[in-house]
Amino acid sequence: MCEFDQDKCKQGLKALANYQRKWDSKNNVFQDNPLHNWASNGSDAFQQFGLGARDDSRSSAFLNQMSSQRQAHDEPTADVEYNIYE
Repeated sequence: MCEFDQDKCKQGLKALANYQRKWDSKNNVFQDNPLHNWASNGSDAFQQFGLGARDDSRSSAFLNQMSSQRQAHDEPTADVEYNIYE
């Protein structure tokens, strides 16, 4: 289950709503591949999130662990005002 902020996720929600498959007019069927247009990149990004999401990914313990791992590897962290988990 996902929750979206309608204002901050407006473009992503629009991409998800417009995700389409290619139409094969010769055989009158949809192809297995998606139509590659402006909506496919945002939709594919959300799919990757879904494939990587874990049940515990919203817990404080998980967020602290991820933060500690990034700091341990000296990876740069972004300074953001918006926490998607709150």
